Amino acid sequence: MSELLSYHNALSDRLVVSHFPSCILFTVYNKDLEHKYQTISVDRSFPAPLVDAIFSETHVLRMLNKFSLAPLGEHDYSSHFSINFGTDHSIATQDSELFTIVYEDTPAEYTHQLVNPHVTTDIDILYRFASQRGYANGLYFYHVENQVTIQAWKNGQFFLANRYAAENEDELFYYVMLVVDQLELPPADIHFSVIGTKQQHTSYHLLFNKYLSPLHLCNREQVEGTTDTIELAHFFGKCVL
Repeated sequence: MSELLSYHNALSDRLVVSHFPSCILFTVYNKDLEHKYQTISVDRSFPAPLVDAIFSETHVLRMLNKFSLAPLGEHDYSSHFSINFGTDHSIATQDSELFTIVYEDTPAEYTHQLVNPHVTTDIDILYRFASQRGYANGLYFYHVENQVTIQAWKNGQFFLANRYAAENEDELFYYVMLVVDQLELPPADIHFSVIGTKQQHTSYHLLFNKYLSPLHLCNREQVEGTTDTIELAHFFGKCVL
């Protein structure tokens, strides 16, 4: 565990736990939504400075989990997940306004330390963020831990949310352009956005600028030197607070 800041608890503080496959990021925000404490746990243990802390709200963000989308209101969602990933998984669900997200429910030993946590997925957060922007044709993506997550809108309607294995920029380019081609999105008339670091934005802008409209960076407020994982966690954390 690598502690980045010391911490003194206040009742107005808010805790966001960003649960990635490779690590867990614990971030505390003050009442003005400024970063007050942050620690990255690779061994998934709960940080000692937070054990006796009290928070005004607590959020758990399930990041980069395997997932499938399914219709709302069904009694058994296991078949929707097993078609893509097999049956040897524990699953959980989250409802959006249009669909149910069925995702792999990986164990988390820290949960008994949390009081009334609100659990949500990166898929739902990005869906709500992009829907509020209201662009007729939109493509949003982020590339973290050798996975690219893409959501797309066409003619004002939500069309796709998917995650692909992408170990390099060539594979990233292939999957983004595959979505554009399959959905027949107009290349010059897409609100094209990435969530990531400034370095990623610069690199991906050069990668796509001959093929698609200019690439926007969703998370403009950044701390220099942060990683793509931390930037993604901070962006989604601000979205839920």
